[in-house]
Amino acid sequence: MLRDAAKQFRPELVFCRGTAGVYGHLLREYAGIPYVVESFEPHAEYMRQTKTWNPLDPRYMVQRMWEKKVKKSASALITVSKGYAEYLRTEERIEPDRLFSVPCWVDTARFNIAPELRERFRKELGIKNQTVAIYVGKFGGIYCPSSLLESFRELQYAIAGGLYVIILSDHDPAAIHLELDRAGVPPSDRFVGFVDHGEVNAYLNAADFALSFINAGPWSFACSAIKHGEYWAAGLPVLMPPCVGDESQWLEKRKAGVFVDFGDPQSVRCAGEKIAQLIREPGLKKRLHRLAEEERGAGPLTDAYRRILERIDGRSVA
Repeated sequence: MLRDAAKQFRPELVFCRGTAGVYGHLLREYAGIPYVVESFEPHAEYMRQTKTWNPLDPRYMVQRMWEKKVKKSASALITVSKGYAEYLRTEERIEPDRLFSVPCWVDTARFNIAPELRERFRKELGIKNQTVAIYVGKFGGIYCPSSLLESFRELQYAIAGGLYVIILSDHDPAAIHLELDRAGVPPSDRFVGFVDHGEVNAYLNAADFALSFINAGPWSFACSAIKHGEYWAAGLPVLMPPCVGDESQWLEKRKAGVFVDFGDPQSVRCAGEKIAQLIREPGLKKRLHRLAEEERGAGPLTDAYRRILERIDGRSVA
């Protein structure tokens, strides 16, 4: 189908997303069409890191082979972290003018601070004067197992005034409820469900801080969790493992969240005490929304695409 499309439309440039870069490479070999890969990540190493694939798995070997080919033949690689772009430049000697970085961006008009939603949803959920923690996303694979929900036991100790927990996930709700039972979170102090993406902002507004159960490892510096941008856009500081994405270099310095080892009860309790102090900062929500616009808004995206098109086309792009 792609070969037929190339014959019909004769494109001057092809953009591929992530692992689809393999098709850009094949089109370049077939028709000489230059291509760019956006959201380029070390996917094979991610899968190995999480033990989804092992080094002898044919999927790992084939994916790794295609990534090597793409690194050599793509006209530009757009990584989702500056750290991975720097790794490709210094460790794999890829030419700097072929490397660009665009983190997973968030529509900061759609994800925003909405006091009316906060009031309405907290009332609907039966939240009183409690601090509300929220997690949005999956469990397992590149994310932590649901067993780490037991960390809420320590968070309840660390946060005075009571803790209400919101989990938005497509994971088995019975398994989530079981873990929250084990953590000692009463049924009256939790909401577990799976909602349309358009409804997520309302639940974020009902919360005071957010969690990021990412399965951190040696290659996590190369990723960009879109949930972090959504959290900040709604004014929420993030509780997350260290060494994940570019924010691992500045998260605590810019007071956008707190690092934590969810598997270590003492680390969780200490992080809970820090986050409880942080959410009392005047003007925190507006500051984090501005940070989301700066770090995860559309600006870096449009700037990178403009520079790529100007370099490849040789003309100024508005």
